[in-house]
Amino acid sequence: MIFHLVLVHNQQLWLMRRCDRELSEEDKLSVSDHLGLKWCEVGRRMKLSDGQIENIAADHPRSIDRAYNLLTIWHDQESREATVAKLAAILLQCNASSALNHLSCG
Repeated sequence: MIFHLVLVHNQQLWLMRRCDRELSEEDKLSVSDHLGLKWCEVGRRMKLSDGQIENIAADHPRSIDRAYNLLTIWHDQESREATVAKLAAILLQCNASSALNHLSCG
């Protein structure tokens, strides 16, 4: 049973990392709900500046709001290049599995 769950998870991850769909509003909401304190590390992996990260922290006291703002800034900067696949890769690098589990290619 555990092997089956790992296999299903790996297949979903494989599909997601090939999903070139641009990040949607629903994606940002779902991921920000589950990113928690990892938002800062994710921001650094997204190559946001220290100033941008500090501004997000100063402007938004709750981590869920910080995460949403972070994803919005990244999406605005990357435009159509802000894809589900790129976000999935970043979340994987940051071991943000809870947020990754709430991202879909659909």
